[in-house]
Amino acid sequence: MKEWFYYGGSLIPFSIMMGYCYYVMKAVKMFKITDEFDLPLVFEHPSSEWFILAGIPSLFLASIYVFLFSGLIAGVLTFFALVFIGKWGGLIMGFYSKKFIGFHYITACILLPIGYYIFFVAIWNISMLVLNSR
Repeated sequence: MKEWFYYGGSLIPFSIMMGYCYYVMKAVKMFKITDEFDLPLVFEHPSSEWFILAGIPSLFLASIYVFLFSGLIAGVLTFFALVFIGKWGGLIMGFYSKKFIGFHYITACILLPIGYYIFFVAIWNISMLVLNSR
């Protein structure tokens, strides 16, 4: 199972996970800027700002991950697919409604560190493969 995640077998789930985190954090930032009432109390916690900041580069990390394992064209296509499909997927899944944003935010806070871990382990494995191939 570890090899499937670390050696490029999880391109689509990883991309979807990081795209999900990006768009959820974008919706949370939008709600916090407009000072909406009746939002979940989890947004009032100071750590929510850190999760929002951590979610910003996740869309780019997903594209870099796909680029490393499948090439430049696949990485660029993944970026544009996440940008265009993510907006509509967010509307369908309810990222921009007060009723569902708390659930999506907690899910994204759980998935975000997992995505960062998978990305950095993949970078580490590629660098070790390059160093050992000399």
